[in-house]
Amino acid sequence: MKKRILIVDDDKLLNKINEKVLVAAGLVKELHVALNGMEALEYLRVRINRNYPLPEIIIMDLHMPVMDGFEFLDRYAELDFAGKGNIEIVVFTSSSSPKDRQKASERGIKNYLNKPYLLRGLNAIVTRTVATG
Repeated sequence: MKKRILIVDDDKLLNKINEKVLVAAGLVKELHVALNGMEALEYLRVRINRNYPLPEIIIMDLHMPVMDGFEFLDRYAELDFAGKGNIEIVVFTSSSSPKDRQKASERGIKNYLNKPYLLRGLNAIVTRTVATG
């Protein structure tokens, strides 16, 4: 099942690679890339205010300039909009720090993938979402 996906990561090359991989795997209905948490929040706010379809999956790095993933998660938690519970957030990071994993878990993150294995992990998440949704 194809999904609307928002990638939030400051690594432009990796974003291009992931975009090609996700499209080739047939997982993408619509894809948008934000280079940091601030861009991602603005993208979401515009879509919410204009009643545009929201991403079904947000794939985000933790360590980025301007606004990192943790601050994004904190600000995202403050947003109130219809369908918020249907958005799956996936942390996709090179961090192997148990502290980062714990901080993400404390913010409600259930999907924590280490780079570079996005496709394998995302396939399982999409399959699970389709089966339960």
